[in-house]
Amino acid sequence: MVKNDSVIGYQVNGNYLFAGYVNGEGEITDGWLELSQLTQTNLRIVPLAEEVDHVNSSHYNKKDNPLTADDYRLTVNQMVLRPGEPLSEVSRDILRNYHREPELVFIGYGRAGRTVGVSFPEDSLSVYATYIINDNTDEDVINQITLSSDQYKTHRGIRVGDPLSLLFERYGLHDDYSADEGTESLIYHSIDMSLIFEVNKDKKIKRITYLLNAPGMVNCSINRDNWSAAPFIVPVQKEVISQARVWLYLQPDEQCKTELFIIRGDRVLQYRQHGDYAYINYINSKNKVVEGWIKNSALKVADNIADKVDYRDFMMKSGNGQIDFLGKPVTDNTVIRWLEKQREGVSKPVFHDFSHGVESWISDIAGFNVTISRTNTIVEKRTGRQDAYISEISFKDDRYKTYRGITVGDTYNEMIAAYGEYNNIAAGSACYYYTWFDRQLWFCFDNDQVITTILYKNYPESDTR
Repeated sequence: MVKNDSVIGYQVNGNYLFAGYVNGEGEITDGWLELSQLTQTNLRIVPLAEEVDHVNSSHYNKKDNPLTADDYRLTVNQMVLRPGEPLSEVSRDILRNYHREPELVFIGYGRAGRTVGVSFPEDSLSVYATYIINDNTDEDVINQITLSSDQYKTHRGIRVGDPLSLLFERYGLHDDYSADEGTESLIYHSIDMSLIFEVNKDKKIKRITYLLNAPGMVNCSINRDNWSAAPFIVPVQKEVISQARVWLYLQPDEQCKTELFIIRGDRVLQYRQHGDYAYINYINSKNKVVEGWIKNSALKVADNIADKVDYRDFMMKSGNGQIDFLGKPVTDNTVIRWLEKQREGVSKPVFHDFSHGVESWISDIAGFNVTISRTNTIVEKRTGRQDAYISEISFKDDRYKTYRGITVGDTYNEMIAAYGEYNNIAAGSACYYYTWFDRQLWFCFDNDQVITTILYKNYPESDTR
């Protein structure tokens, strides 16, 4: 240590002080110092927020200061929030204290599973819940609480903006404590909960998180910004260029690394980007979707392969322009207006079915069929919404054409001329189809090899291994 360095005093023994020192890298070193080398300027001893002067108590030892259950609870006005609390109880408390029902917003998937955000009346407070099944519960519970301003304080009086030195004076160093250099986080653990303090470059608290732990989940927390319900965007086809294995992450965070990886030459669809990470989908050898976040540096925009179908081939053409709705959420305003327009003057009822194991609703609109299916995990992650989506479109007359100009009434040879011979034969039918990731473009024929029906399908299945 050098002149002007600050330390945190834990206990005095004779002419020596047992103290902790935080260096420029956020690493903590402790040991005994001679009191004669210290001044009051760089020796700070401050009592706890609850007005109990543990620090100056003659029996106090900073290494024997474990956190209690109260340290993992947050008091907000007259409400007490804690990880593990049933969402139903939190909703009742919000209704009672704020006289409004909390809105639930789909956020994404973390190690704890599907996560929703609780629309809390206080902007500086983010509350998340996830569905948990174990011996004690079978419902949504609070799994994360995040503070982003100094409006609230922890049980020991720490707020966002407080210096790192004050944090150690209140919480100390003991077996419950660990540090994470990658995210500049200081973490206190219990058996099933963590209290995380994120620190900025000025060594001040910038965010406080209460987290419900699952096996291997410590500090792999949900960031709401990663899964905001942005408008549907066209995915970008990219190719892996890294010589080494490219690992998948559950969240755009180094700590959320999984055991899954892809390799050089693999092609993926990128749906969104966050910092140095891209959210991608990859089709494995089982034709299932493997999804997650990977490092952007491992990818480049893929070159188109001649004659192979791509995203544009799942658009349709009509007298009113192009139709690009396959795989899109029904709540998209453009999709809603288009569906309403197609249904005008049509009296046929919507047919309810389970297509590909998914609950679906099929509208027959004068030779034009639209299938709307209940969402699954893959579609939710792509769109950022828990919403039904358009899973299939088909037509049986020449009012519509494919992107490459093929329509009902054209021949098998015309299909081959437009799309090439890279097709698959549908077992048990007179249909051929082309694939692009989890999308399929079908052409069905009569006995004279004339097209009778053209179908666009999108039923992504997750690889749940």
